[in-house]
Formats: sequence, structure tokens, C-alpha cells
Amino acid sequence: MEISTDSSILFISDDSKLRGDLEALFNSFLPELTLLFQSDIGVETIQECSIIILDESITHNGSLEEFMYSLKTMDNEPGTVVLSSTSDPVVVNEFYASGFQRCILREGEWGLSLVRSIDQIVRYQRIHLENLKLRSKLTEANKMLVEKNKRLDQFAAGVSHDIRSPLATVIMRLELLADQMKKRGLNSEELLITRSLESSNRMIELVQGLYEYAKLGSELRNLEKVQLEQLVREVFIDLDLDSSCDVEVTIDELPTVWGSKKLLRQLLLNLISNSIKYSDTKPIELELQWAGWKEMNIAKFAVFNFCDNGPGIQTSERERIFSFFERGSLDVTRVEGTGLGLAMARRIVELHNGEIRLVDPQNERGVRFEIVLPVEPLDYLTE
Repeated sequence: MEISTDSSILFISDDSKLRGDLEALFNSFLPELTLLFQSDIGVETIQECSIIILDESITHNGSLEEFMYSLKTMDNEPGTVVLSSTSDPVVVNEFYASGFQRCILREGEWGLSLVRSIDQIVRYQRIHLENLKLRSKLTEANKMLVEKNKRLDQFAAGVSHDIRSPLATVIMRLELLADQMKKRGLNSEELLITRSLESSNRMIELVQGLYEYAKLGSELRNLEKVQLEQLVREVFIDLDLDSSCDVEVTIDELPTVWGSKKLLRQLLLNLISNSIKYSDTKPIELELQWAGWKEMNIAKFAVFNFCDNGPGIQTSERERIFSFFERGSLDVTRVEGTGLGLAMARRIVELHNGEIRLVDPQNERGVRFEIVLPVEPLDYLTE
């Protein structure tokens, strides 16, 4: 039997014979443990220990409720075992309702039952302590990771900003040069300058996109309850889509989630804009479907789907499409884009400790994104 040698047991009883029996039992089976004695359940006299064994008869001499409450307020709450002389279910249930972990009936080989119970409690305490240590280490590691990510974001944002400044100067000079070529009638030279100008503008859009991506981590603040359905409707109002876009929208009754309203707005904006930009059919059908709840160890999550009837994405490309500068091979529109929209969408969801992935569409065409977001606070999201 493996029991920690630093475990001490406090036996509370005023029965000298029972004390003697227990002492003999410990000397035979648990000699490595320290056995302490106390004759009353007075709160002020509780000794520091790993486990408390309470004689049921002594509970009549004091307040059991006050005693059990005082144990729960201790820095290291001890395990609790009660020795009972009755098997009355009502009495036994009262003991468990009070917070005792084990109730040992004093009949037959009750001593061996007590030894096994102590062994189980100590093992549980050891596992609980190890879990607390692991949780502390994980929390510290997470803080370090968050700090490193912040520094990386700051570095990327700084680099992007430094690149944009000279690019803006190049574009300005190219515009002046193009105007001069046009005035002089140098058409071929003007065309060359114009194409260089277009390439420079695309480059600055790309750098701006990288800058926005790098800033996402620093935007994870002011977390709050966000009514998802209302936010979706606000995004469509902000887009102010022209009737010529021919967009049909279906929105289920969506739940309230927990996160950054600004980032979640950006997530929805990216998904909706992508679907409209790369659509190859009319009308454009967009649907936000409620898909249920997902219970995880860290929190409760909401699951919803974003669907469209566009060209879709091949199964083999479903993971790659979330990388930088990627687009699906089924896209026939060839619309200009930075290739950062879905990368930013995934980054936003992951910042909320959620998930986003492509799943099989309900129809033959289109895409269906499954999005998982928390519905309650996660401590490390607020740090």
C-alpha cells in the first residue's frame, strides 16, 4: 500500500477504547502515518492534517455543520471519514450530505474498511495535488506563450508599417511619372508605369492585410457577451449591399457567445465578403445555421454554420485554404484579392479558443464552414 509518509491522520473521539483500537490498527497496517488525537470537534482546536476520522458519537457534543464548514475554509481541506455505529440510511445520508467522503460502519472487519478508505483518499489527494501543479505549470506556460505571441504581433505590425511608408512614396512618384508620360504622349512608357503602379498598389494592399492580421492578437480585449444573430444583421447593414448583388440571406436564431465584438464582426465580414466576391452564380444564397452546443473541459461552446452556394472548395484543399495567399482551384472568377481573408478568419476564431473548419456542404455546390465559439468567459482570454 503506497501512502505518502507526510500524511497525518486526526482522530476525533472521546472514547478511550476506540482510540486504543485505532492506534493498534495503525501500528499494524499504517505504521508510516502519524496518528493525532482530539477529544472534541471545536473549530479552534482543529490540528493540521491530511485526513480527519470522526467518531459519530461525538457529533452530538458540538455543531457538525459548523465543523464541516470550517474544514472547507482551510487552505488544505482534509479528507473526512466518519465511524458510525448505525446503518440507518437516513443517518448515513446525513453524513454524506454534510460532506463526509466515507462512512464506515463499525461492525465486522470495519478496521480493514477504514484502512482501504484512507488509502483511497490519500491517493485522490495525491492526484489532486499533481493536477493543481500541472494546472499551475500550464497557466504559466500559457502566459508566456501569450506574451511571446504579443511580441511577434508587435514585430510583424512594426515591419508592415515600416514597409508601407516607402511603398507609399514609390506609388506617389509613379503616379507623377505616369502623368508626365501621358502629357508627353509616351504611351508605351505610360503603360509600363501604369502596370508598375498597379503592382505597387497590390503590394501595399498585401502589406496592409499583413498588418491587419498582425494586429488581431492585440485586439482581443473588451470581451463581452455578443448576441451573434444581432451582430450578423449589423454586418449586413454595414455592407449596404446593392440590389444588383442579388443576395438572399437566411439567418437562424443564433445564441449569445463570449468574445471580442470587434473581432467577431471582422470574422463575419470576411466570410460574407468572400462568398459575395467569389460567387459565380445568381442569386447568391448565404445561410447562417444554428448547429447546437459543444461541451468541452474548458467551457461550453456554441456551434453554427456559414453556408453559400458558390463554386465550393475541393476536399483536398479544405485545410490549405486557411493558409496565407491561398484560394480554391474551383474559383473561376479570378477576382483580385490578398488571399488573407480565411487566414484572418481562422486566427480570430483561434484567439477565442474556438474552431473553424470546412465540412461537407448540404447541397452539391457551395461551402459550409463549421464555427465553434465559447459562450462563457475563459480566464486566460482576459489576461
